[in-house]
Amino acid sequence: MSGFLEKLRMKVEQLTPQKQVSTSTAVGGVRGSAVAAADVYWKGEAKPQTIDAAELEAFQKGVALAESDQKVQARAVFAEFAKTYPESILKADAEEFMRHLAEQAAAQ
Repeated sequence: MSGFLEKLRMKVEQLTPQKQVSTSTAVGGVRGSAVAAADVYWKGEAKPQTIDAAELEAFQKGVALAESDQKVQARAVFAEFAKTYPESILKADAEEFMRHLAEQAAAQ
């Protein structure tokens, strides 16, 4: 269980907005192609995933409950999360956590 929670914690950290540091930016493009600078990326560079602050907060609440061994409450929070944010990039993680808890309960 701790490995799964660590995976969720790392994912939340990646999605949490970070303070922007000053950087230099170069933009490339194809002649004749109108593209916004934000849509241009370099080969091999992953585009950052973004998430709504309320969505991230709801998911973090579930993780915090799971970490404090309040698994029944965590399962309820993740179920509500999956219902409230059906298009979330974290929905699969919430559903996986609920399956994991159900398997643990069945094993006992």
